[in-house]
Amino acid sequence: MTRELNYDDYVRNRIPFRRMLFRAGRPGRRERPRDPEETLVLCLLALERKERWLREGRLVEIGPREFLLR
Repeated sequence: MTRELNYDDYVRNRIPFRRMLFRAGRPGRRERPRDPEETLVLCLLALERKERWLREGRLVEIGPREFLLR
């Protein structure tokens, strides 16, 4: 199945999308800072995930600051 695309329509629709991406408040960016408790919980969860992946062998430490994710 083929789908026809009109390049002019694509470019016209792409311009507002690019403007949205390159403006200061990009989508996905938080407007307010995180609570200190929330930051702590997220850091602890990330550390626990890293330790679990190291135990399971999904993450291999290659060097002091180098890892391999399998």
